[in-house]
Amino acid sequence: MNSQNIYDDNEFFRLYSILNSKPNGAPDSIPTFRFLEKIKSTKTQPKIQCVLELACGNGWFSNYMATKENVKSVRAFDLSENMLDLAKRIHSHPVISYELADMETIQLPNQSFDLGFSSLALHYVLNFKSLVQSIHQSLNPGGHFFAIIEHPIYTAPTVREWIPNTQDPPSTGSCNMTRGEMIWPLYDYQVEGDRVVDWIVNGVLKRHRTMSTYLNIFMDCGFDIRGIEEFSPPTMELNNTVHLEIDRHRPKFLILSVQKHIE
Repeated sequence: MNSQNIYDDNEFFRLYSILNSKPNGAPDSIPTFRFLEKIKSTKTQPKIQCVLELACGNGWFSNYMATKENVKSVRAFDLSENMLDLAKRIHSHPVISYELADMETIQLPNQSFDLGFSSLALHYVLNFKSLVQSIHQSLNPGGHFFAIIEHPIYTAPTVREWIPNTQDPPSTGSCNMTRGEMIWPLYDYQVEGDRVVDWIVNGVLKRHRTMSTYLNIFMDCGFDIRGIEEFSPPTMELNNTVHLEIDRHRPKFLILSVQKHIE
């Protein structure tokens, strides 16, 4: 089966480039550095010298690891030739190797990386357990993998739009929501599988998994869960970006940090 490759569609890539050029257009860096510092402070984490990035996009994380963390090597994979061309143009570095690969079929080398990272890509993957197994065997003992994923509460509904509350609050209890306030329609949470949604263009295929499925697959593949965060915009960012205020009412992103056993 061929993987969806919307980033090499010219119209999608044009619109995506406009979106990503706006202030706060991408949420990746906000929690990433916090998780990275926690991983670096873990006593059982090996010194980070060799890094893996899956779905590297424009290469900002790989570039950060090369220029700020002074790692020895980064292998950065992406399915999109457009994104790889962009990464090579704006985030080229001697220790970074940008490579074309499909996460559905990628075969990673055994025990070659001290750290792995992926941002906003795992919710596109069909053969998720197979990918996690490949990531696990590619890490050195004690190595971490961390990822930003669309939150299952966000991926569950097919129509991802806030809707107005049509009910009055109960006469007793602590609920203070009033009629007309916007609410998130959570349904089909336990129905895992494909979700065809409109994002930048119509008909984008993503995968919905529950929180327990994500966690259990990582644990079944031999990882220990080290950190979980249900991310919403911090107050500082809300002060600068009014349209993000509503995102405080439901998490849009899930950040997971896992570690490979040390035998």
